[in-house]
Amino acid sequence: MAITMMSWGRIFCIAPALLLPSGAARAEPPPTPAITAAFSPAGAVVGATPVSLDGQAGAGDFVVHTSTFPDGSVHEFTVKADEGGAYTDGAFLLQQLGTYHDVLRDQATGASTELSYAGAGDFAAAVDPPQQSLRAGEQARFTLTIGSLEGFAGAVQPLAPNLSKVPGAVASWSAAAVTVPPGGSASLTLTLRTLVGILPGSYDLVFAARNGAVSHRLDPVRLTVTGPAPNAITAAPDPGAASGSTTPIAHQGQGDFSVILDASSETVTRGQEAQVGVRFESLEGFRGTVAPTTSDLSGIQGLAAAWSLSSVAVAPGAPGVAQLTVRTDAATPPGTYRIVVLGSNDSVTRMAPSALSLTLK
Repeated sequence: MAITMMSWGRIFCIAPALLLPSGAARAEPPPTPAITAAFSPAGAVVGATPVSLDGQAGAGDFVVHTSTFPDGSVHEFTVKADEGGAYTDGAFLLQQLGTYHDVLRDQATGASTELSYAGAGDFAAAVDPPQQSLRAGEQARFTLTIGSLEGFAGAVQPLAPNLSKVPGAVASWSAAAVTVPPGGSASLTLTLRTLVGILPGSYDLVFAARNGAVSHRLDPVRLTVTGPAPNAITAAPDPGAASGSTTPIAHQGQGDFSVILDASSETVTRGQEAQVGVRFESLEGFRGTVAPTTSDLSGIQGLAAAWSLSSVAVAPGAPGVAQLTVRTDAATPPGTYRIVVLGSNDSVTRMAPSALSLTLK
């Protein structure tokens, strides 16, 4: 029965359901079941020790495992709990040195838990030769050797020297990364190409290598550049040339060639490919073959360049054409990347007057 009360001309009706016996407590919603997670074994060596994540969640529920790797990349995995609520994600191998930060969430209840762990091991790096001399317009090769320490067996990414103080030099690696076997070593080669117009002098090149959050810088390597060979074609970019010009260089000698992009910018979604046509045109009666290449992309995760032809024939009135394909993957950071496109004929290297601007969404 409702109770009616009057006060100053207003009528209030209090429903019986709102009248609670003295000392009675309101019913609380049941608590959300918790989720647990544990990493094992501690001290696991990167690339060598199988590890797993084990815990409890809701019976038969899916557990979403979001892992932030030491290099900052984010990866997501899903595992299902059994009828007793137990789940296991693994066994798997850690890929990177440094600390992982994980969040495990019960997809049905929304309950989550966090944990951190680290991969053990290390690597050492060495470059050979420690110094090298060459004429302007020639190329030098350096071998970077990565050795396993403490059983480490991960993939190591080489980092090219900063060439901003070596104008007219372009570097490229023989591979974007090498996988080091436990207790062993692996090598890759850096090819350093120079333009004939590079300023003679001595340059210190600093190599480095990285896995996850761990990187090692090496002692500087000395590169000494002398003047070009007698009768060599000399060339330098013309600062006054407009973007897209087919004559961006001044030269002397018999013959030369230019590099021209069909498009100066491309926009793609991560995981897709960008394709651009590149023409190599004869100047001053040049007739020969040109090998296309790009600036070093090994420092950008998931980015790689491939050519439809390893060399193209160029003659007066008959330019050579090759297609450049730039591949990306889902882990490539979004942003805009400047890719320099070049062509080489023996010791002479020419670059396109405008770089390819690649935007990843």
